Amino acid sequence: MRKYFQHLAAVFLLMVMATSVAAAQPFAIVDVRVFDGEMVVPKATVIVEEGVIAAIEPGTATPEFKRHETFAIVDGRGMTLLPGLLDAHYHTSGKLEGLQASVRMGVTSVFDTYTPEDKLQALRARIKREPDASYADFWSAGQAGNVPNGHGTRDPEADSIRNIDDIERWLANRIAARVDYIKLVAEPGFFPGMNTPSMDAAMMHAVTEAAHRKNLLVIAHISERKTAHWAIDAGVDIIAHPWSGGVTPAMISKMKLKNITLMSTIGVYAGMYKPDGPRSMLQDPRLRAELDDSGVDMLTSEFDVPPSPRNGPELLALVGTLHRSGIRIIVGSDAINGWVWPGVSMHRELELLVESGASPIAALHAATAAVADTFHISDRGRIAAGQRADLLLVSGDPTVDIRDTRNIVAIWKGGQRVDRSGPPPSITLN
Repeated sequence: MRKYFQHLAAVFLLMVMATSVAAAQPFAIVDVRVFDGEMVVPKATVIVEEGVIAAIEPGTATPEFKRHETFAIVDGRGMTLLPGLLDAHYHTSGKLEGLQASVRMGVTSVFDTYTPEDKLQALRARIKREPDASYADFWSAGQAGNVPNGHGTRDPEADSIRNIDDIERWLANRIAARVDYIKLVAEPGFFPGMNTPSMDAAMMHAVTEAAHRKNLLVIAHISERKTAHWAIDAGVDIIAHPWSGGVTPAMISKMKLKNITLMSTIGVYAGMYKPDGPRSMLQDPRLRAELDDSGVDMLTSEFDVPPSPRNGPELLALVGTLHRSGIRIIVGSDAINGWVWPGVSMHRELELLVESGASPIAALHAATAAVADTFHISDRGRIAAGQRADLLLVSGDPTVDIRDTRNIVAIWKGGQRVDRSGPPPSITLN
């Protein structure tokens, strides 16, 4: 701590000399349990300056430090400090309000896996006018890749991949739209009896190779073992969902060899085949308070879903098997979508990941550092010196009881306190 005071004196002198102060007053969260994205520090002080974590000092803060007038002091006794959560599978649908709902639940970054690019550009323009701490940061795949009239390309205006020779044109359009990665869809029949046009194994392989040559990560949406084989053989970077039909040792070996990650998205399927799951969120006042009327409707509606071999328990078991086998799992809610909602469903997804057999610490890692690592985002997902001060402070200990992530005391995004007063944002679905 003494070395830090020496550093602080020089930094503070520069701040005083500055003609304007761009950031809020430096603050320190003292005597707090810290989950740093990888491991637990039983007690520490975390110091934040100018939107960045300046230092972490293990142990109990000294009385001298607590009296230091430079810092606003936050007493963290009995609490746990986490990195802001990162939702690895999200759909902005062009809705700023969804990003606002996310950050109010401690989800400070989301990774959009399909939004039409006209809506994407409108959203990018809109957030420039909003306070930074009022919404979750986002990255996006833009338009999903599939053949015409397939899943994700049913809109006649959607930019689809007509054939193998069309791949370079399609990728050039995604790059022009400033996407951060791409998403491919192999979905010949989401439910039995459906016959949806879909890319085949050869197209998935060709697009993946072409995208990798352009240094683009590739996410693959699949839903059954056959198409999971296609994605694994193609060498995609991320598989967007667990799939029906189970997994073989050979598939696991190939996933390890090719460093393929799985997004969890258990909640959306658990809701599809067991509506009591999403409705249980309404019984938790910590979550219910953050749902507008549309959110309540989404979690309680009974959608017309045909019978299917896909079900929550099967997919939960598959996620557990892959986790135990050493496959990287990252937490994604699949909001905004049926049976899931921005922000609140990340906390349910963490609970489901623990139900699959992951430890609470492994689940928290899967929603923080593991997501940042997968998407090669180096400035967040961990509590460490130099990282963005995207922080979630909760009472209790979610490294023991994962549901304690819902006990939100405070959230900071880039060192700015997130305002959770007032009702949750109203999200209009269309």
